[in-house]
Amino acid sequence: MQGYDIYALIHSPEIRDFFRKTWQMGIREQVQLVALSFEDIREKVKILRWVADNVPGSDEDKKLARDVADYLEFCYDAATKSVDDNLGDNEEWDTYSAVIHGQQTVYRIEGDEDWLLAQGFTQDTLDMVNYCVHSSMFDHHFALPFERGSRLRLQTPDMEEPYVGLFDPYYLDFEHRFHNCSYENHLYLCQEDSFPVEKSWDNVPEAERVKSNYQIISYHMVWDTGFSVFDWLERA
Repeated sequence: MQGYDIYALIHSPEIRDFFRKTWQMGIREQVQLVALSFEDIREKVKILRWVADNVPGSDEDKKLARDVADYLEFCYDAATKSVDDNLGDNEEWDTYSAVIHGQQTVYRIEGDEDWLLAQGFTQDTLDMVNYCVHSSMFDHHFALPFERGSRLRLQTPDMEEPYVGLFDPYYLDFEHRFHNCSYENHLYLCQEDSFPVEKSWDNVPEAERVKSNYQIISYHMVWDTGFSVFDWLERA
């Protein structure tokens, strides 16, 4: 059986190498990394099923991997059938496509919840899948390989212009620096006029750290775009 390197899905080389060295992701984290990766839906299904069968974890977490795989595969197949014969029961699909590996590829798809329930999906399954796809399991619980004050560039495929700013991390718990749920990292990209260079970053209240001209980047997803910070953030 083919094996997969989950970290290879991360586009940013520096972030990818840093996570390989510092973060042994569990199943739930791997599921969300795969689900939000910039990759073909059909490849995501294969990887998620491999995760469910090969990565150590609880039965509940393995079920999550299989449920997300089933959801993505079912939606993709049903949407493709609907386009091909125009006879699908549900013609309303939220599909996102881009050129990946040199080909126009669907990397994200969502179907109507009521229709999916009628097809046999349970509400619990849809709720868990929706949480995985729309909410970040990584919120404030990851660090990045950049020094404070580093100039970084963030540009997703749907952004006309990049967002360039200075990196400002705010660690709430300095005794647990990396991927441990007992701490939170609040990560910012600040414009020049908002970077608090005159303040110490240790133990400064969050409200005093930055002015208004900044973006928060500690939620894994880039705002509400569905793209991953891990893919599109790099040094400027």
